[in-house]
Amino acid sequence: AIVDPPPGLPFRIDVSTGVISVGGVLDRETMDSFSFSVLAFDSAIDSNNGSATVVVVLTDVNDNLPLFSQDSYSIDVAEDSSVGLLVLKLEGSDEDEGINQQFNFTILSGNFPNTFSLVPSDGTISISTPPQWSLSQNSFSLLIEIRDMGSPSLGSTAIVNINITDTNNQNPEFGGAPYSFVVTEGSGPEATLGRVYA
Repeated sequence: AIVDPPPGLPFRIDVSTGVISVGGVLDRETMDSFSFSVLAFDSAIDSNNGSATVVVVLTDVNDNLPLFSQDSYSIDVAEDSSVGLLVLKLEGSDEDEGINQQFNFTILSGNFPNTFSLVPSDGTISISTPPQWSLSQNSFSLLIEIRDMGSPSLGSTAIVNINITDTNNQNPEFGGAPYSFVVTEGSGPEATLGRVYA
């Protein structure tokens, strides 16, 4: 028999055979070990008994998804940023242990044309090709996956929105230059010669 079992003890014992079996839900992340006492009686008229301590240690199974520290990220990057500039460092966590707790990061989509690089082991995103701001391409939406090394492997995703900010690095250019205008010699001081465009 189990002596004074604590509330919720997920084990039971067959009093005739001594076989201990699981009698409830096991969750290592909630409780990773159990210790309880069992008592044995002989069948004599003046019965004797003996006791022993049973320690049960739960081993981990890969039953928890690795998760990002937040569901989405948003950051601004100037278009004249240099190659190698650190953009963002992703953080993740996994409630499992051992190899089930180890994970890597991967860019699944949105990184055209390989403007950003990602270090799989530490989640560091940096610039690999200088981004060029334009009306048609002024932001990137990277779909990033975090995946553990357990078996079976588990993963989840997050969106990293990177906005490319324009910098004043272009000189204005005139259209149609050089310009040529004709004006009569008697024109007044407010006479219009023409118009230039830049």
